[in-house]
Amino acid sequence: MEYTKDITLGVKEGQVRKKTKKEKNNKILEKLNQHRFVFTVSLAIISFIILDLVLINNFITLLTRL
Repeated sequence: MEYTKDITLGVKEGQVRKKTKKEKNNKILEKLNQHRFVFTVSLAIISFIILDLVLINNFITLLTRL
């Protein structure tokens, strides 16, 4: 069984297989696709917070000019 696993994963004796950058990116994209609703809501909340900060900053600068 160990021998079959080594052949399938392409691992030699005592060698640890490192994940490539492409595999890591694919794993992240899979997680985003699985939790699409949570990601969308989080992105919307962050963008609304940034928009709110910009609007408050503009309002304060407008008040200081008067």
